[in-house]
Amino acid sequence: MYHDAPPPLRITVLERARAFGRLWLERHLHLFSDRHQKPGGWSELYVHRAEVDAWLSGRLDSLRTESPTGTGLDALAESEASLRAKFAEQADSQPGPVEALAAAFSVSDSLHLDVVLALFLVEVEPEFARALGHAWCDFTKKTADVGFLIELLARDAAEQVRLMAFFSRADHPLFRLRVLELDATVPGAPGAVRALVQRPVRLCDRVVEWLLEQERFLIESGFPAASTEEPPTRALPARAPWRLDTRERPLESILIPDDARANVAAVFRRTFTPGGTAARLLIHGPTGSGRRSLAIAGASGIGRPLLIAQARDVPTSGTDAWFTALLREVRLQGAVPLITDVETLDGEAGRLHALAAALDGHPGPVLFTGQARTGTLAAAFSGLADLRMPHPTADQQRVLWERSLPPDLAFPPGFAIADIVARYSLTGGAIESIVAAALPLIGRRARTAKPGASRLLTPQVLLPILREHLGHRLGAIANPVVRGFAWDDLVVPDKTAAGLRELVSFVRNRDKIVNAWGFGQKLAYGRGVAALFHGPPGTGKTMAASIIGTELAMEIFQIDLSRVVDKYIGETEKNLGRVFDEGARAQAILLFDEADSLFGKRTNVQTSVDRYANLEVNFLLQRVESYEGICILTSNNPDHIDEAFKRRIRFKVEFPFPLMEERERLWKTMMPAEAPLGTDVDYGWLGEKFEVSGAHIKSIILRGAAMAAEEGTLITMDVLLRAGNREYTEMGKLVRT
Repeated sequence: MYHDAPPPLRITVLERARAFGRLWLERHLHLFSDRHQKPGGWSELYVHRAEVDAWLSGRLDSLRTESPTGTGLDALAESEASLRAKFAEQADSQPGPVEALAAAFSVSDSLHLDVVLALFLVEVEPEFARALGHAWCDFTKKTADVGFLIELLARDAAEQVRLMAFFSRADHPLFRLRVLELDATVPGAPGAVRALVQRPVRLCDRVVEWLLEQERFLIESGFPAASTEEPPTRALPARAPWRLDTRERPLESILIPDDARANVAAVFRRTFTPGGTAARLLIHGPTGSGRRSLAIAGASGIGRPLLIAQARDVPTSGTDAWFTALLREVRLQGAVPLITDVETLDGEAGRLHALAAALDGHPGPVLFTGQARTGTLAAAFSGLADLRMPHPTADQQRVLWERSLPPDLAFPPGFAIADIVARYSLTGGAIESIVAAALPLIGRRARTAKPGASRLLTPQVLLPILREHLGHRLGAIANPVVRGFAWDDLVVPDKTAAGLRELVSFVRNRDKIVNAWGFGQKLAYGRGVAALFHGPPGTGKTMAASIIGTELAMEIFQIDLSRVVDKYIGETEKNLGRVFDEGARAQAILLFDEADSLFGKRTNVQTSVDRYANLEVNFLLQRVESYEGICILTSNNPDHIDEAFKRRIRFKVEFPFPLMEERERLWKTMMPAEAPLGTDVDYGWLGEKFEVSGAHIKSIILRGAAMAAEEGTLITMDVLLRAGNREYTEMGKLVRT
């Protein structure tokens, strides 16, 4: 009966470093033995040779050939050659951590890898560190320097030259990404620089940690040599400012329009093929539209994880070191880097420049996500490819709801996914968040229900969570507009009403027009809707915005300019950026009242104030252009609004001062049916005599109601006349009799 031979054991990184370290140190002591022959005995700063000999006599494990009979250089060279042959054979059949590290940082020269192994041994092997004190003839010295490493590792003059050239190459990935940390400074002498051979060099803590992780895996797994063995569990350092995503996501699972899928596949081929022409890719679109899912699909398509960093976490100081650590981790993990919310770097020239410089030498693909492609980002990364993730269509939203909800969940009669989609337009990310918040509540209600009752997703559970999600953090910078008005409450000319209904119709059919019918490719400024309501004060502009919110079942927020405009340079732009970012997350209508104060015309630059004012207008123009929601501007003086804004506003609706017939309708509409009205009230006479807008009519009616309540009478013509005259007096007009 025959038995298979046991598989060869895989050597650990530490054992490999020990094996070579003993040979290197023994050779060094042999070559430089005269350094240690001190007359008069040993200094207390030196390690005794006997201690070093005791460590050198250690067994070189089963991988080392028979120990040389002497300490001659030829015998040491034979032992080293034998070790290298065995490690090369093992690497061919089963590459280990050392080979992975060499591949990650483009180390092709075995001498360069020897430097890494020697410095790793210095960090983790106490006996080796003590023995080095003996070799240096200086026990106070704790860090290897370039000169010592050249003496330790080079076997001839040619190798000395190769190592010297290596240590002088700042562009090598090992030095550029600070795997090897070389210190050229002289302590206590600012501006002074050490000679190259005197520069201390060490292996960075993160790479030491990574190698020890591989060591632990090999030990815990029993040193298997089988090629099917799983790799070590990927882990990031504690408190790392980035996150590793190892999920697999096929491209087919992401909901994108069929006509766009072929384009995505083509861009992916150019991005993720080695040497591809689009190695820098921006995936942009509204929050929750699947930008990160698409990035995961691209990375998992080539069998690599995604290392996710948020641009807002990039520090304002130490930026270069932050990006260096990020790209070093990318190589250690074999990951594709993803930098999210990259538009937050748009106004930060220093940080954006540091990012571009750090990525300049990165050979693989780099992904970005953001709200929109900006000129600043495109200029920083030449050849930047982009993919736009559109807001999901109604059909896609239905599929997203079906995917997110458990299959055993039921809806009560009259309430279904179609009803949710009809009332609220949500991205995939928003749907997942809302379902995650709702399911625990459903579970609690199910425990209190009768046995056998099915779990129901009722409007009472879902709608409050949905509204809270949509409200998001806009409440900190905007005021919610009360909805509840209907078309019958709005008294405007037919032309104005037609313009408002046209706006509502466009929004309701936007997905069909922009996506299914292909008009999205022809629209110069995206799928957002910008509208300008202009006319005299009190003509119903804000009420009309409220009605549109009611019709579209969308929350509407009036931007509080006092919390947006700031006297400090750059702060206004940051606050405006928050407005649009939160508006996109909330899928809300943004209402800018008195828009001419913020969207005013740009002026000729004569002072620094003019320049910064123009920058604010330019920034606002850019964000309105890229905003994919609904943005309504109201103005009493539309001529004061910058022409560039007007060109980008799709709907312009005029609210003229009401005529007599319209004023009569306003009086009738604004008087509640429950009000104790006198029989002598003549709306026609009131509409003719009081030439005021709807806002003033409302004020007169409220004044009259207060007078009648105080006097204990009905709301009569006399009461309304006195209330109207008081309003006229405050307006500076002649009273009526």
